[in-house]
Parts: sequence; structure tokens; C-alpha cells
Amino acid sequence: MDYYPDIGAMMTGNRDEDANLVNHVLGQIWGIMDGDKALAKRTWYRVNKVRSAEEAQLDSLSKLTEVDPSTKSLLEQEESIWSHDPSAFWGRTQLGQARRLDPQGQIVQFYMQRSTDDA
Repeated sequence: MDYYPDIGAMMTGNRDEDANLVNHVLGQIWGIMDGDKALAKRTWYRVNKVRSAEEAQLDSLSKLTEVDPSTKSLLEQEESIWSHDPSAFWGRTQLGQARRLDPQGQIVQFYMQRSTDDA
């Protein structure tokens, strides 16, 4: 019989340490399955990497290929504020203005407003 480590026996009872161990093991398994799709199809379980909301937002923003005309116009109008103090730019641009933007501009506006609010 092959030896398989007993992960349960490695648990310490400390949630942070146990979470680090489980994340490490699952990360290795995810890497193997992501790299070998044929193997992944033969297993009974699936391991999916969980992304944070911020990672998902940044990923969706990185897929944008061009700036819509409304967003470009807003950036051009407020260029002096943006170049001197970007945080002031977002403070001046209210959510009401964002609703006049194209959907792409709204995404950027709401993301930046949220980042400012979280600070």
C-alpha cells in the first residue's frame, strides 16, 4: 500500500496555522491539476482557486482595451487635478457624474470611489 500523509494528524488546533497548512496543500494540488487537465478529469474532487473581490475587479479592468469617450473626456477636463493630486480628482468626481459615463467609465469610477472610501 502506498503512503499518503494524514493531513488531519498535522492539524495543530490553531486556526491560523491550520489554515496555512490547508492553503499550502490545496495550492499544491491546484497547481498539479491546473497543469495536468487529463489527470484532473480522472479525480473525484475539484480544487478551485478563490480570488478576492479586488483581484476579480482588477482582472476585469485589465481586460478593458480602450477608454470610452465619456471617460476620456472627463480625464481630459480634469487633467490638471489628476496630475497634481489624483485623490482630489476622485473626490471631485461624484457618483452622480459616474451615472452619465459609459459602463466602462462607471466601473472605473465606482472602483476608485470604493478604494477612497476604504482608505
